[in-house]
Amino acid sequence: MSRIDELITDLCPDGVEFKSLGDVVHRTANIKWSDVEGEEFKYIDLTSVDRITHAIIETQTVTSENAPSRAQQIVREGDVIFGTTRPMLKRYTVIPAEFDGDICSTGYCVLRPNPELALPNFIFHLLGTEAFYAYVEANERGASYPAISDSAVKAFRIPLPPLEVQREIVKVLDTFTKLEAELEAELEARRRQYQYYRDALLTFGERTDADASKQARITTLGEIGSFMRGTGIQKVGYPAIYGNAIIMQWNQRTPPLNAKLPRRGLITRATTPSFWRGFRMTLPASTILTGFDGRTGLSARRVTALRAGA
Repeated sequence: MSRIDELITDLCPDGVEFKSLGDVVHRTANIKWSDVEGEEFKYIDLTSVDRITHAIIETQTVTSENAPSRAQQIVREGDVIFGTTRPMLKRYTVIPAEFDGDICSTGYCVLRPNPELALPNFIFHLLGTEAFYAYVEANERGASYPAISDSAVKAFRIPLPPLEVQREIVKVLDTFTKLEAELEAELEARRRQYQYYRDALLTFGERTDADASKQARITTLGEIGSFMRGTGIQKVGYPAIYGNAIIMQWNQRTPPLNAKLPRRGLITRATTPSFWRGFRMTLPASTILTGFDGRTGLSARRVTALRAGA
């Protein structure tokens, strides 16, 4: 029997109690900018929290003069913040000491655990569970700009073992979180290394007649392959899409899908979800897909298909 099992047996023999998040957190406050004129604060916006490491990676300094309208919520060390705008992007973190008293966007739900009931890192790890994101997906609202309300987040019911049990659980999960962060840092270093050598090895000077045998010939993609699909970048918005286009879906809820469009169709908020379901396209070997970002609200990317050597 593990240490955690022993503690549960000793401290909660009748089972673990469940409570809603709202029952284990304190109320938080918003800043009054008129009371802090001239003071500077670090602002945590929706892009400040890394989706992989769940650390605050970049902030901006704001004052009462230049603070965005969403810069409203005061955070304290140990607060847990969860991004409620596009919540399936999984932006959540624990506020470290260096950001105590700073400001975060109203796009976050700020959870300030009652220290007598819950540990910050225990809440943090619960926000990463599949059960929580199944609940979020069922309760978010909006198609092109999904969001979940703070009240809905706080209504989520969590297991609440005694603090001693929470400490043991957090000790184990924090170890894995640290290992994951180290692996991600190593992976990022390898990505940068690859990019450096790729650019160095694939950069050639255009040859001249004098040294034609020593330099690479510069040519166009059209000379080495034939375009199978794609004629250009479409306008931003909900455009009419023709059959000579391919769209790939990229969003946080489903794996990427390839889709071959009908001869002509219109993507709308109402038709997008059902439009994507079940579409698949098989391309010949050696086909290169080059992407062009479309409207981010659609969670989609247009691509052009080039079959090399055809």
